[in-house]
Amino acid sequence: MTTTVALPGSKDPVSGEVYVPPRRFAADGSLRECQPVEVPARGVLASWTSYNGEFYGLVDLANAVRIQARLGDGPHEVGSDYVGVRGDDDVVRFQP
Repeated sequence: MTTTVALPGSKDPVSGEVYVPPRRFAADGSLRECQPVEVPARGVLASWTSYNGEFYGLVDLANAVRIQARLGDGPHEVGSDYVGVRGDDDVVRFQP
C-alpha cells in the first residue's frame, strides 16, 4: 500500500522563502526563526540519473523549491508531473 505525502518544510515569515528540508533560521543570516509548513509532494521532474539500480532525480516543487529525491522504477521523463508516495518500507519515492 502507498499513500501520497506532504513533506516537512519551513517558511521565512519575512521573505516567504520555503525550505525543504526544514531549517530553523532564515538563509540570510538574520537569525530570524522560520515557521513550520507542509509542502505537497507534487512537482515536475527536472533531471534524473541512476546508480546501483536506484533512480534519483531533481524535482521542482511549489514555491520554487527544488529537491533531490529518490524515484520509483522507470522509465522517467524530464518535464513530467511527479508525486511522492510513501511505500511499505516507509521511504518516499517520486513517481509519475
